[in-house]
Amino acid sequence: MNPSIQKQIFCFMLIFFSAAQTSASQKTHLDKDQLLSSTKFNKPLNMAVFNAKNNALLQPFEEVSFSGRITLKANAKLSSIAAVVGKITPDSASMVRAILPTISFDFVQQQHNIIPLQRSLINTRHPYWDYIVGLGKIWQEKNDQHYFRVAMPFSLIEKNQNCVHNGALTFLINKQGETSNFYYQISSETCLYFQADLWGMGQVSYQKKSFKLAAQVISWFKQEKLARIPTKPLADIKQLAPHKNIKLKSLSLSKEIPASSMSVYGVVINNTHYVSSCQTRAGVYPFCDEMVLPSYSTAKSLFAGIAMLRMEKLYPGIFNEQVSDWVPECNNNWQGVTFAHLLNMSSGHYLSKKSNVDESAAHGLNFFNAKSHQYKIKYSCQQFPQQVSAGKQFVYHTSDTYLLGTALNNFLKAKKGENADIFNDILVKDIWPAMKLSPVSYKSRRTLDKNQQPFSGYGLFYLRDDIAKFNRFLSQQLSLSKQDSLLDSTQLKQALQKFKQPSGIKTNYNLIRYSNGFWARKISDVLSCKHETWLPIMSGYGGISIVLLPDNRTFYYVSDSGIFTWIKAIIELDKIQPICSGATNAVN
Repeated sequence: MNPSIQKQIFCFMLIFFSAAQTSASQKTHLDKDQLLSSTKFNKPLNMAVFNAKNNALLQPFEEVSFSGRITLKANAKLSSIAAVVGKITPDSASMVRAILPTISFDFVQQQHNIIPLQRSLINTRHPYWDYIVGLGKIWQEKNDQHYFRVAMPFSLIEKNQNCVHNGALTFLINKQGETSNFYYQISSETCLYFQADLWGMGQVSYQKKSFKLAAQVISWFKQEKLARIPTKPLADIKQLAPHKNIKLKSLSLSKEIPASSMSVYGVVINNTHYVSSCQTRAGVYPFCDEMVLPSYSTAKSLFAGIAMLRMEKLYPGIFNEQVSDWVPECNNNWQGVTFAHLLNMSSGHYLSKKSNVDESAAHGLNFFNAKSHQYKIKYSCQQFPQQVSAGKQFVYHTSDTYLLGTALNNFLKAKKGENADIFNDILVKDIWPAMKLSPVSYKSRRTLDKNQQPFSGYGLFYLRDDIAKFNRFLSQQLSLSKQDSLLDSTQLKQALQKFKQPSGIKTNYNLIRYSNGFWARKISDVLSCKHETWLPIMSGYGGISIVLLPDNRTFYYVSDSGIFTWIKAIIELDKIQPICSGATNAVN
C-alpha cells in the first residue's frame, strides 16, 4: 500500500452502513465561507449544491480566462463513506476506498466552460481508484465577492475493472489564482457489487499555464457539442403519437428495474435523443450529459465485433485465421479454432455448456482480477478443455473475447510493426472519429503490465450521446457501397440480422442468437409480426441493454440491477413506429 495513503487512513473518519441507503441533507447550496473553511459534513448534501444559483450561468460575468493545472487532494479527516451495497469493514484495506486519489488535470476555459485537456481514463497509483474528469462550468454568484465558482463532474473507476462511481466537485478561484477548498460527492454509480456514497473536502492548488493547443482544444470542444444528437426530455416522446397513449412507465421499465438501480435510459428516434434524468440517492445528477457509463460486455460488440469487421475489410479472410497461428500460448488443442469462432463464442472449449456456468464460476474471478497479460492469456488458453469441434456449441466466455483481442493485436503487429495496437490503430484512428464519439471513449482498460493488452470484451467508457450514435453509424455503413464502407458489409449484415434467415449461432435459449459479437432476440411473436423479426442487441454485465431498432432507432438503459429486460419498452415504441420487418414506417 502507498505509505502516504496508509498514513491518511489513521486520520480517516468512517461512516458505515452495512446495507442501508444514506439520506442526503436538504442543503442545496454551499456558501463561500463553507468552501473557504474546513467544514465537516456528517452526511451527503443535495446534488443541487453543484448547480449555479438563481440562473447564474445565464448571466454575463466578469471577463476572465483561466488556464493551467488544477490539483485536488482530499483531506482524510474530512472524507466519509457510507456503503449501500457491498461491505466496508473498519480495516485499512476497506477504509482506503473513502480517500480519493490525488486528481490533477490540465484545462482551458471557454466562456462558462471548463475543458479538461484529457477527458478519458487516467490511471493512478491509488490502490483502488482511477478517475475521469469531465466538462465543467464556471460562473459568478452575488455573494462570492471576487471569487468565481467552478463545478465539475468526475468519476472514480475501480482499479483494473469497469465499475464507475459518478460524482461532482466544486471550489472557488479568483483572478490571483487563489482557491478555496473543494467539496466532492458521489451518490450514484453503475456497479452491481459495490455501491456507496462518498463525500468530503480537500485542498485545491492552481498552477497558471498556457497551452499551445488551447485554441485547438476549444475548437474540438465546439465541434463535439455540435455533433451531439439533439436531446429532448423523454416525456416529449408522447408527442410523436399523441393518440396512442404511450406509457412512459413502460419506457422506464419502472416495474422491472428499481429506480435506484437505473443510471440512465433513453430512446433515439428520427435523430432526436429522448433522455431520462439521472437520478442519484441525493437528487438529480447535475451533469447528466457528462455522466460516464461503463461498457462492460457491450464492448464485445463495439470493440471485438467492430474491430473484426474493420480488419476483415482491411485484410480479407481474417475471419478464417487460426488462433493457434497467432497466439503461441494456445498452440495445444486449439487447432481448427478460428478468429470467427472466438467472436461467436463457439470455440468448442468449455467445462459446462449450461448458460453462464463457466462465466460465473469462482475461477472466473481469477481471470477478471488478474493484472497481467501473462495470467489472462494463460487462463484463456488453458482453463477450458476442448469438448466439441469449433463452431458447434455456444458457450459464453469473456476470456474468448480477450483471446481474440490478443490474436488481432498480434496479427496487426505482424502487418504494421511492433508498435501497432488493435484499439488505437483500428478503433480510435478509424472508427471512433467516424462515429463522432466523445473523448471519454478514447481509452480502454488494459492489463497493468508492459504488454498493456486491451481487454477487448469489456473496459470501455461512454457518454449517453455515444450510445445514441452506435446504431446511426452502423446503419450508415450498411447504406454505403462496399468500396466506401469502413466495415465488411457481409459480416456487418450478419451481425445486424439483415438476412431473411436469422444469423449467428443458437444459444441456450431458442429466442436468442449470437452473431459476430452481437446478441439478437426474436420479437416476431411479441409484436405479432407477419415476418420473422430479430433485433440485434448489445448487452453488458449488471444490467445494460442497447437494442438496435430499424431506421436508426435505439432503445437503451444502463443499470446495475442485474436485470435484462426491455420487451415492454419495445412494445411501447412499436406504437410510435412499427418495428416488424417489412412494416411500413408510420411516423416521420
